[in-house]
Amino acid sequence: MLRMMRTRHLLITLFLICIFSKYASAQDIYAHYSTKDPKGRAIDTKIYAKNGDTRMELIIDMAGIQMTTASLVLKKNPDEIIVLNSLSKSYIKKAKPKKKLSTKTYTITVMGKEKVGIYNCNRVRIKTEDKSYDMWFTKDLPPLHLPIENNQANIDKLLTDKLGLNGISGMMVKTVYFNPGTTVPKLTMQLMKHETKLLSASLFTVPANYKESKGNPYNNVSPEKKKEMMRQLMEQLKDKRGK
Repeated sequence: MLRMMRTRHLLITLFLICIFSKYASAQDIYAHYSTKDPKGRAIDTKIYAKNGDTRMELIIDMAGIQMTTASLVLKKNPDEIIVLNSLSKSYIKKAKPKKKLSTKTYTITVMGKEKVGIYNCNRVRIKTEDKSYDMWFTKDLPPLHLPIENNQANIDKLLTDKLGLNGISGMMVKTVYFNPGTTVPKLTMQLMKHETKLLSASLFTVPANYKESKGNPYNNVSPEKKKEMMRQLMEQLKDKRGK
């Protein structure tokens, strides 16, 4: 279930990046989203944007231990993602996948204006061949500007264009994914905090004591080895929490 939440969270985050990247903001912006399943299990996303540079932090609660993964997308090289590993003091550089064309068919229904918390929103219902979800967008907040507008891999530009034709834009405040063929929520992603404040430039740099690592340590290893690596990781997390 956690893996499904993490995958869904990634897709939603990529989508909101695609929406936001169309709009520029001269302000530094911090946004915090929380993605929850019906049992209350959560994955938090913290997004920092400054002068076209972006930092994203994914925070997962694993048996009471918080595990954070951070990644950078920098204006000077927008086709590269830098993934930081705070436990091993290392980082990996990943090239973004090439652009893909969408083959999906969407049905978009504008549901009307609604309040989500303190924000005035436009609500839309989106259906594809196998999925349906509702999204709420607001123009009450300055949108993020993220430096990946030219990368449409895994991000559906067709959908963002169709939303624009229906007059829908702005900050995504909430998304609810439904179980297939129902309106029973499966995952809910909601904006918890949005701030315009001066952000430190150090958030968008690789720490000086980090070393570059080549490749993913989980690739090409046996299930037994992966299990042992996970055990070691959990031990490191426990040690870190105890400090």
